[in-house]
Amino acid sequence: MTSGLDHTVRLSRPVDFIAIVPYMLGFHPQRSIVAMAFEPGADPDSTTRGLRFSVRFDLPGNSADTPELARHLAELLTRNGTERAMLIGYGPGWHVTPVIDAVRGTL
Repeated sequence: MTSGLDHTVRLSRPVDFIAIVPYMLGFHPQRSIVAMAFEPGADPDSTTRGLRFSVRFDLPGNSADTPELARHLAELLTRNGTERAMLIGYGPGWHVTPVIDAVRGTL
């Protein structure tokens, strides 16, 4: 028996995506990077995308580990055919920004 409930959540603003992450993960991330990978759209001009998967990693404690995390996350996204992704960092800017920049550069 199907409940008939629609579990669709429509998000449009960055703050919407930030707000949904703790519900997706089941906890409020701290000192983390979260990547949300979206399904390719049937219409290339459409901004509507379904969530394919999400993943969370701890931010590296040592900045020397940042390139390895960036390579690992970029490889995970590309191996799964991700065309569009959103990266959200949790923690102080000085800790988050280099990781986001490294992932973006690797992609």
